[in-house]
Amino acid sequence: MSDPVVILIVSAGRAGLFNARLADGRVLATGTATPFLAGCRRLIELGFDPARPVVMRHAGSVHDALKATIGAAAKLTVRETVSGPKLGLWSGPRAEPGAPPMRQTDVAATQLAGGANAAPAAA
Repeated sequence: MSDPVVILIVSAGRAGLFNARLADGRVLATGTATPFLAGCRRLIELGFDPARPVVMRHAGSVHDALKATIGAAAKLTVRETVSGPKLGLWSGPRAEPGAPPMRQTDVAATQLAGGANAAPAAA
């Protein structure tokens, strides 16, 4: 089994919000209430093995505050309920209020006259 990835967290300067980074200084998440979970999602994006162990430590501490595998933690979020916060399945980033859902594509919505590689018209 490989050594765990260590996510270090520090306050983001506002109550309940944290920044997460790796020991080498790479920033994983900023201004989040769930730095461990958001940090694990970023580790997946960076190509880390989802089966690899991960721990969270408060910056300056040698004690592990949380531990999991990267993949297991990346799938979770915290939802506020009437009875308090609960772990739930993460379903992706939330859109801004009132924003329509958007789909990412590789094709431009419009094409230039004469094709995408057409030379600009001479002036």
